[in-house]
Amino acid sequence: MQDGSLIFNGGAAATYAITGEMTIGDNTPNQVSVTLNSGILNVSTYVSVGRGNGTGALQSSLTVNGGTLNALNFFSGYSNGVGGYNAQPVLNIAEPAS
Repeated sequence: MQDGSLIFNGGAAATYAITGEMTIGDNTPNQVSVTLNSGILNVSTYVSVGRGNGTGALQSSLTVNGGTLNALNFFSGYSNGVGGYNAQPVLNIAEPAS
C-alpha cells in the first residue's frame, strides 16, 4: 500500500486473504495506515511496515484493534535501498476488551 488508509472491519466472521506480501508504506514518500478491527486477515508470506518509506520521518502504521492477523513473517523499518532512510514505522496492538 502506497497511499491513504485501509480499514478491515467486516465483523467477526469476515475472512480476508492476501496472496503474497502485504507492504504498508512501500517505497513511497507517503504516510499510510492499515487497521484491522475485526475478522481474520491471512497473508501468505509477510507483512512489512515502512519498507523504503522515505527520508522524512514518516510514520506508516499497522493497527490491530481486534480480529486476527496471520502471516509467516513481520518486518518493520527496512530501508530497501533508500539513501537517508528515516521512516519511523508504527505497530499498535490493542489488548482485547475484558
